Amino acid sequence: MIFFFVLILLPASWASQYPIFRVGELTIVFHQVDSYWVNKNCQSDKCLALKQAKKFSQSEISSDLLMGGKNPFAVRCKTMMKGKVIIALDKKGNEQSMCHFSDDSFLK
Repeated sequence: MIFFFVLILLPASWASQYPIFRVGELTIVFHQVDSYWVNKNCQSDKCLALKQAKKFSQSEISSDLLMGGKNPFAVRCKTMMKGKVIIALDKKGNEQSMCHFSDDSFLK
């Protein structure tokens, strides 16, 4: 018997076009909207991640909130956007903090 294997190579740009992260068993695929990265199913202004990103992206964070070397993104997520900071892993196992909102939308 002869077996043939077909190897399909996808362009490298496809792999980096949509960042993919895992949180436990959940896989989150992001896409860029303006200067924000939100999960793929966050498409409208009703999506909390997009709404909060637009609202707070230009606002300043008080320096006293950053004391002790706190992550500015995490501080902004928790205190200004009322989200929950979670840690996700990329394909290589690198950690990335992201903001999770009550409508199950994500911002990174």
